[in-house]
Amino acid sequence: MIFHDDVFFFTTEFNCYLFWKGANLVYHQTFIAYVGAFFFRCGALYVWNARDDAIYLSIDRKPEKIMYNWIKE
Repeated sequence: MIFHDDVFFFTTEFNCYLFWKGANLVYHQTFIAYVGAFFFRCGALYVWNARDDAIYLSIDRKPEKIMYNWIKE
């Protein structure tokens, strides 16, 4: 997905709701995946990767970091 930050109010925000693992959706996590800024991040690349052990983030092709652990019901 390609998008641009809101230029006037800086209100760009993407919320992420993940549910995973079988019919009962045993694991879940909710987080803000992106928040706009007062300066432009032209061409910034955010890659989220949901794996079995956690949820990872890589920004601009840098090594992934664990950002969130799964919450188990």
